[in-house]
Formats: sequence, C-alpha cells, structure tokens
Amino acid sequence: MGTIEVPVYGHNIGNEDRIEVPVNVDDEEDSEEDFDVDGRRRVRDLQDSGDESDKEIYESDNDAAIDDNNLFDGNMQSSFGRVGNTYLPKDFVAFDHEEDSDTNSEKAFNSPNNSSDEDGEMKRKYPEFCKSDLNNPKLEKGMLFGSKEILKTAIKNYAVMGNYSIKFVKNDKRRITARCTNCTWMLHASYMQLEETLQIKTFLDKHICVRNPTNPHVNCVYIAQKYIDRIIDEPDITIKNLKKAVKRELGYNVSDSQCSRAKRKAKKIIEGTYMDQYSRLWEYCDEVKATNVGSTMKIRVEPPPHLQRLYVCLDACKKGFLAGCRPIIGVDGCHLKGHFSGQLLAAVGVDANDNMYPIAYATVELETKET
Repeated sequence: MGTIEVPVYGHNIGNEDRIEVPVNVDDEEDSEEDFDVDGRRRVRDLQDSGDESDKEIYESDNDAAIDDNNLFDGNMQSSFGRVGNTYLPKDFVAFDHEEDSDTNSEKAFNSPNNSSDEDGEMKRKYPEFCKSDLNNPKLEKGMLFGSKEILKTAIKNYAVMGNYSIKFVKNDKRRITARCTNCTWMLHASYMQLEETLQIKTFLDKHICVRNPTNPHVNCVYIAQKYIDRIIDEPDITIKNLKKAVKRELGYNVSDSQCSRAKRKAKKIIEGTYMDQYSRLWEYCDEVKATNVGSTMKIRVEPPPHLQRLYVCLDACKKGFLAGCRPIIGVDGCHLKGHFSGQLLAAVGVDANDNMYPIAYATVELETKET
C-alpha cells in the first residue's frame, strides 16, 4: 500500500493543496490474472477471503467445468466433421465431397480424369502414347498425344505398316480427322480443354479394304527418315540397293527418283545444309584465332548479310614459308562449282623439295585487281 499526491487545481497551487490518495501496488499484477482459461472472470473476493473450504469448492467446480468442455470437444470431433469454424455431421460432409467429385468426373474427355486404386495412388484414366511405339503404333479410343505432329506421324506409320490408304480430311490447329479412302475406318482427335494434349475422341477401327502395293505416305521424306541410320553406316549405298531394301522390309514398290531424293535428304539431315555451314563462319574464324595464335582471318559481308569475301592465312603457314621455302610466291584461282558461285584464290610457294607450299587462300566473288 502506498500514497500519491493529487493536485487540486485553482488559482493558487501550493503544497498545501495536494491530497494523498491510497494506491494498491498489487492491482496491476492482479489485473493480468482476472481471467481463467475459459474466459470467466475470477472472484477476487473469494481469493481474499480466509475461508479455505470456499476456495476448495471453487477450485473443484472450475476443474469440473474444464473437464466437461474437453469431453464435449472430443465428442464433437469424433462424431462431426469440421468445416471452417462449424461442426457438421460426417455423413453430410462426405456426401458433399462425393457430390463434388462426381460433378467433376462427368466432364469425360474434356478433363484429365484421374482414378485412385486401393493403394491410393492416382493414375490417368486414359492411356498415353509413347514415342518408342512410333515404328509400330497401336491406336485406341481415348489415347492421349503430346502434340499434333506425334499423332500425324503415328497415323502415317500405322497406314504404312498396315498397307492402308489413309487420308487426312481435316488438319487444322485444334483437330485432326483421318479416313480410309477404301472403307469406313475413321479417326478424329482434338485438343482437351485447358490442356495442350491431343486426345482421340472418335475411332472406328475396322478395315475391310484390299491392300495395295503402293502407298502415298511412302515418299522420299518417309524413306529418308526410315533409313537414315543405314545411310549413316553406308554413306555410299547405291540407289538400287536402297530400292531393294524398301521392297524387302516394307513391301512397296518405289521409283529410283524417290530413293535418290531420299538419300539427298538424309545426307542433309546428317551433314547439315550449306546455309547452316555458312552461318557458322564467324565461329570458325574465332576458333582458328584461338587455337592458332597469329593467324589472319578476314570476312567481308554485304547486306542482308551475305558473304562476299573470306581471307585465311594461318600463322604456321607463314612461319613455315619464311623458315624453309624459296622466295617465290605464285597466285592463281579457280571457279567454285556448287550451290554458291564464286572463285577461290590461292597464294603458294615452293619448298626445298620443289613442292607447292600453301601460304594463304581466299574466296571472292570475282578475280579482279581489287580482290
């Protein structure tokens, strides 16, 4: 217990105008403990009283109330399901959840339907096409494809392997429809909603047509892709042998021109085109300068850009000419015969064995004084 001085305001304020008011120091400490665990205010008079029996009665009642609340919460959790801050019967919650899942599953082909097995693992309801099956594809209704190109390739290979005359009736950004020209076989596929996955929606897998010795899908592009591995192993394979391989393995008659074009296309895929090689000249010059320090590499281009001239002089050739060749330099040129015209100019010397020694070379558009 303590005292504080309270000033009395007036026109004259002095020490005689202050009043001492008793203050209980323990009020702040008691105020923090005015509420028990259930939010009910304690009875402070009971704490201050000296009757021990009343305190014991109060404490026993308080403990009984806490036990009742805990028992009630346990029964609610075991018999009811919690939705937000509200307890609902578990049957109602389960029924509501099942109803939502049934609504979502009614979308059929327009959603990636998932089904759960006994172990609780989620699996797709429809099969997915594997790229490893492109050589001998097996199609079925509901099958999923990662892109339109994969589906088109699978249909072409299916037609070639089965010797069917299949034609693409519709082929746009969102759907593909293929029909057999000799029977009722038909396949229709389109993209699923909210997914970049193509799915077979309609599939009539029944052929009653007669097989033909020719097929429009067996063209030079197909032959090049089919036999590219063999052309890599045998770069000098003849057109006659390639034609026999197609007849023996696929059963189709192809012409010599088809095999010739197929061989050229396969070599382009293997070696690349001339355009691709010319586009890497800058990388070639940088690599030569890095590995053969002191070499001279100069490129002149013209818009948009096109290669106009290329000059190459290797550092090893310069040093070799100065160290062991006769002081004679000869300059000559020749025409380039290929996809791109031009002329090749070369500067050569004579070594100690009277053999030609290359010093530098350049490709130019014409052999003139300027070049």
